[in-house]
Amino acid sequence: MIFAVDGKARTLKNSDDALTAKEKAAIEKQKDILDEIMKLYAEKALDRPTDFTACAREMFAMRRSKKCRDKFTHYFSPEDAKRFDEQMAGKFGGIGLELTQKEDMVVVVAPIDGTPASRAGIEAMDIILKVDGKETENVNEATLLIRGKPGTKVKLTIFRKKSGKEIEFTLIREEIVIHSVKRRVSLADSKIGIIKISQFDKNLPLKFAEAVGELAKKGANEIIIDLRDNPGGYVHSVLAMLGLFAQKDDIFLTIRYRHSEEIITFNNMPFWAKRSRMIASQELMRNLNKMSLKDASIAILINNGSASASEIFAGTMQDWGYPVIGEKSFGKGVGQELIRLSDNSRIALTTFEFLVGNKKVVIRDKGVKPGIMVKM
Repeated sequence: MIFAVDGKARTLKNSDDALTAKEKAAIEKQKDILDEIMKLYAEKALDRPTDFTACAREMFAMRRSKKCRDKFTHYFSPEDAKRFDEQMAGKFGGIGLELTQKEDMVVVVAPIDGTPASRAGIEAMDIILKVDGKETENVNEATLLIRGKPGTKVKLTIFRKKSGKEIEFTLIREEIVIHSVKRRVSLADSKIGIIKISQFDKNLPLKFAEAVGELAKKGANEIIIDLRDNPGGYVHSVLAMLGLFAQKDDIFLTIRYRHSEEIITFNNMPFWAKRSRMIASQELMRNLNKMSLKDASIAILINNGSASASEIFAGTMQDWGYPVIGEKSFGKGVGQELIRLSDNSRIALTTFEFLVGNKKVVIRDKGVKPGIMVKM
């Protein structure tokens, strides 16, 4: 290390001795993060920042001052990473809110029926201002602050637009079980089955196959797949889902990394996606008798809360000729890798852009535009 003293440079010997083990570990973690960003940053999708240091600092702080186009990279502490894993497993401690990002606001999509949030009277379109006194502008940060051990308290400050007032809620967390797939027969026509998918979790393809089987037994042969306000999930899950509908030479997804491009088709699906699709296909064969899923009439429903994996599914299915109905999707179009650091913390770093279907349709900043536009 070089220091300037009276216009001269001197070397500070054994400067490491001034650091505690904890401080050294923190510095090493910062180095790890910067190293991963330099190697993996999705340059083609996001444009290389003119001020990389400012961009990295912004990502670490989760502040969006518009010096960095990457608004999706974020940091998970070890505790936050554990809560994220629990969420994707479909069971966690929380209050039962579905949230979405609207510009710089965290907005309630809906409280889940029978949960503390629902019983307390939190409503759709409420804006989350603070969680335990901490201001929140990012849906990932807000979600992780709200999650916690069942039986513990969490205080929310919300703004209710229709009344123009701030309201405070103190809630007791409970174990929340997410049912990523819900199904019902349409009240208007018993031949129409509706399957609502809330997230692309690891078990989604099998749950979807079970739902289709139940609806088929009730006489439904037309299916609406409702992806409204579905924020996404695992890539392997959406690839497995697409595998249930693909023709032999269809392109599922084109992934553009910083220096390479990968085209995913039925033949080169990743092992975990292929296995998940196979299990779901076996379930469909058991329940659909001789009818193929491709024989059913399928439509996909989206809105501007449909993002990431939802956009991959809707955009690819639309490119393959299936009707998409509703409002234009979120327009994320980029994906993150979860990178585990030495202390079990993680960064979700944007490393690729995705293009959908045979025509390699761009989603980033554009979204999926339904063929039939219908507002909520």
